[in-house]
Amino acid sequence: GVSLQTDCQSGVKIAIDQDRMRQAIINLLQNSWQAIENYSGNFEKGSVILSTATYLNNLVIRIRDNGPGVPDDIRNQIFEPLFSTKLHGVGLGLPLVERMIEEIGGTITLEPFVPKNGAVFSITLPMQG
Repeated sequence: GVSLQTDCQSGVKIAIDQDRMRQAIINLLQNSWQAIENYSGNFEKGSVILSTATYLNNLVIRIRDNGPGVPDDIRNQIFEPLFSTKLHGVGLGLPLVERMIEEIGGTITLEPFVPKNGAVFSITLPMQG
């Protein structure tokens, strides 16, 4: 019940550890899917959008969903090990994603919370000249 749309037309290729990047994106997509599935207030069809763009000298990968989003009161905790809002989560997914992204020279951020607008995670990776 969740659709995945892609808009990856940046045309940029960068040299990174593809396995780590793939695993980080899979983890983020799974988090989006689980948030949408567990969000009882979502009467729309679940949707996740994976997109790429360039900004200054960086490649930016964004994962946006139409789930409940991440409220301000827990934003600062989501990358902490063992913090989870899931009934069956252990709280290692996002800290692992953050570590993988940092190990390949990037950063990951959660964009500001907008009620009923889902969550948007941005991965920023420097482009080598």
